[in-house]
Amino acid sequence: MKDYLNKEETNNFLLIGTLLDTVVGIKEDWKKRNMLTKEEHKYLALCKTYAEKFYNSVLHRLNPKEAEKIYKRLFKFDIKVLDEYTKKRLYGEFEKEYAIVKIPREEFEDWTEQVMAVECKNCNKHWSECRLHEIFQENFIPESGFDWHNCRYAYSEIEKKRGA
Repeated sequence: MKDYLNKEETNNFLLIGTLLDTVVGIKEDWKKRNMLTKEEHKYLALCKTYAEKFYNSVLHRLNPKEAEKIYKRLFKFDIKVLDEYTKKRLYGEFEKEYAIVKIPREEFEDWTEQVMAVECKNCNKHWSECRLHEIFQENFIPESGFDWHNCRYAYSEIEKKRGA
């Protein structure tokens, strides 16, 4: 058996941990308010017992580094119950934000230099057929200065003299 959890397994495991905490809270709170029959109390106790057994079993077979990482995340993991209206509003905003990548200008320019080194060096493709041309132009990326007939970003490699 593997000694780590992938993303989906980690989320499931965190869900079980949160469920375990929730069951304990419900059992205590509802009992105080006299909202549980003896049978319901027993069911929640069984749920807690078996969830703890599962949780501890998985936690103990994980690599200690992985277990520590998950244990730390458990305290930053939260579950919210949303009605459909709120969900659409929140996820709608998320989808809008997700559609736009925001990075500092310096990082973006470093990225474009790397992309240009692969895509624009010695490129003979016409600018109108290039998927990067519009991105570079709209984001004010400096032209190569080579004034090639096909594209303002195309360039040839400059050979440096040894000792220079």
